[in-house]
This record gives sequence, C-alpha cells and structure tokens, in this order.
Amino acid sequence: MAAYQKAQKDYLMIVGSPKTVTEQIKTILRLLRVSILTVFQVQGTVSNDDRKNSMRLFAQEVMPALREYAKELDLPDPFQRFPGSVKLQGGVARLPVVDRTPLASLKLGA
Repeated sequence: MAAYQKAQKDYLMIVGSPKTVTEQIKTILRLLRVSILTVFQVQGTVSNDDRKNSMRLFAQEVMPALREYAKELDLPDPFQRFPGSVKLQGGVARLPVVDRTPLASLKLGA
C-alpha cells in the first residue's frame, strides 16, 4: 500500500473525485505547461459500468475545467499550431521549454 500512496503523491497516478483529479492535473499543467495529456482510464478488475462512469465523469467534469484552465495559462493548442507559425529571431536565445524550478514545490520522491 505504501508504494500505491507514494505513486499518488509523486503524481504517477491520479485518482479521486472529479474535483481532486482536476486540481491534480491543473498542478501538472501549471508546472510543466504540457499541451497534450494522455490519460489511461480505470485499469484492473472494475465493472464495465464503473469504467464507463469514470470516463463520463472525466469527459463531463474534468476536461471542460482543464480546457478553461489551459486558456488561463495561455497554453497553445498543438492541433491549432502549424510549423513555422512561431517566428524565431536570429541571434536571440530561445526561452527554456520548461522551467523546472517550481517542481521543487512538489517534493517528488521524498
């Protein structure tokens, strides 16, 4: 059970109500600024009805909240960007893709 709880604490698994799942994923979006998120729904010995309910809750409650939050963060939709749509300037250093400094606040692996 300790490994299961550690996996949740370290954001390797996100489980809970739509509200708690939304908040956990918002943390990931804020810190890592990802534009694509892959989700594996309920795994293991779960009834088909429970599995469908989990997917329904995610689609109806979690995803709309995450879309709005992504807009607040000004995260680009990768499916609406095209190669060359961001002009690069010669002789100017690019911004870092990810600022890893805020990750320390999660105390991962502790």
